[in-house]
Amino acid sequence: MKKLFTLFTCILLFYGCQDYDDQFDDLNNKISSLTSTVSDLTSLQETVSALSAEIESISDTALSDADLAEILQEVTTVKAAIEAIESTDISNIETQVDGLDAEVDELLADVDEILLALADLSSDNLILEEINIENLSQLIYYESIIDTSDQAPSVTAEQGVYISVDDDLFPEMSRINAITNKIVNSLYDIGLNNNTTSDAVDFEFNALMLVGDDIWGEGSSNGSFTAPSLISVGDNFRWGFSGSINYPLLTGVGDPDGIYVYAAGVASVTSINVPGVKVVDNNSGLSFPNAESVIVGGALPDIVNLPSAKTFVSNGATAQGATTITVDGTDQFSIAATSFTGSVNITSSGMVDLSQVTEAVQLDIDAQTINLSGLTTIEGATTLSATTVDISSLETTSAVVSIVGADTLGKLALTSLGADFLASNVTVFDAEALATSTGTIDIADGAT
Repeated sequence: MKKLFTLFTCILLFYGCQDYDDQFDDLNNKISSLTSTVSDLTSLQETVSALSAEIESISDTALSDADLAEILQEVTTVKAAIEAIESTDISNIETQVDGLDAEVDELLADVDEILLALADLSSDNLILEEINIENLSQLIYYESIIDTSDQAPSVTAEQGVYISVDDDLFPEMSRINAITNKIVNSLYDIGLNNNTTSDAVDFEFNALMLVGDDIWGEGSSNGSFTAPSLISVGDNFRWGFSGSINYPLLTGVGDPDGIYVYAAGVASVTSINVPGVKVVDNNSGLSFPNAESVIVGGALPDIVNLPSAKTFVSNGATAQGATTITVDGTDQFSIAATSFTGSVNITSSGMVDLSQVTEAVQLDIDAQTINLSGLTTIEGATTLSATTVDISSLETTSAVVSIVGADTLGKLALTSLGADFLASNVTVFDAEALATSTGTIDIADGAT
């Protein structure tokens, strides 16, 4: 890392001798951003090292489920932080910092190894073979090697868990779930099949925390997959069930799409509660016609169509690209994104809380109330239609801004307008800091 800071010093000395303020400021911002990234890497390296040492120190100790959950949560949080650093845009100077990507990749590999090590520590029993149940004789066999009593320890499946339920095996679901509820980790896949004629097969994995590779369910769109303690999935999470998608502790899925819902299950989804990861339908959108409450993480896809969702919460505190969102929103609507880097269109029947957004390219919002109290800059043509609109922090615009319906804006922080500002119902226009204006300010007749 020393060569990074030597490089920063040389750059600063070189540009400090030139009388180019704009160039200096721009470069200084880039260096500041990269320095922050390097600092984050150093901190994460220390965290990973500490976790490795902790795991080494308890290598001969059986962890309780609570202990494991706490450590797993910390590991997946670190992994998410590393992946965020990996996606940081440092392209303008990355040729001079060729070791940074390698360090990030090394850290990710270290975290993955820690996850696997934790899996081995998580229980007294390690099942070295596949857990494969598709008939009664196999069920009896696994009952003989896995103690399902309350006092028995949980187990880790080294080679994965595969269960296929047909009409003959369906009456034994309570026995199957007694086994699956003992599984705290699967170091490979979890594959679930419903091969019954019409029965709803409800798979229970109430102790499951870690899946090293994929989760998938086929033919199970009239059943469920319960895993309330699930924290991390190494690769794909293919959801082919019905009812509620409820994994409140899930913070890591290897697939960038997060949880992918098969076409057969889209219409049956009644609610989504996955605040830590992204969820998409079979068309890579977030379109679930019957979901009444949706809480998700990550960036939103291009299309969000949730006409029945009275509650909609997007926890992805990041830059949000172009998206079109249609929701009910009468109970709650909030997006944690800090900036909108593409065209964002929103239709909601209630309040739209975008108070974390500071910059927007282009907005078209139709709602009852619009909270953009943190917005400082609008670059593109924007229309805000609501009875109450809060844009009190808005300082600069580059294109036409239209306020439709609202008769009060409150005091504005505007310093410059790049085009028309249209607010035909507004009776009081208070923008004392406005020094420059291009275009027309059009407010209500007789307004103050």
